[in-house]
Amino acid sequence: MAEPVRMLKGFQTVAIAPGETKKVKFELKPDAFAIWNDRNQFAAEPAQLTVWISPDSARGSPAEAEITP
Repeated sequence: MAEPVRMLKGFQTVAIAPGETKKVKFELKPDAFAIWNDRNQFAAEPAQLTVWISPDSARGSPAEAEITP
């Protein structure tokens, strides 16, 4: 089964003033990266992916990641 190009896996709402910066941290658990595989199991599989940290769906900063279950 083909997976979407982008999927929302977590978010936080953060209020900041104009010109202010703030560090935000949150955890994505392994099941956030799980898919239904060819053995009909919902599991994370080895993969290279790009994680986007974005204020909306049109902008953002990419970070490369590797899944090694």
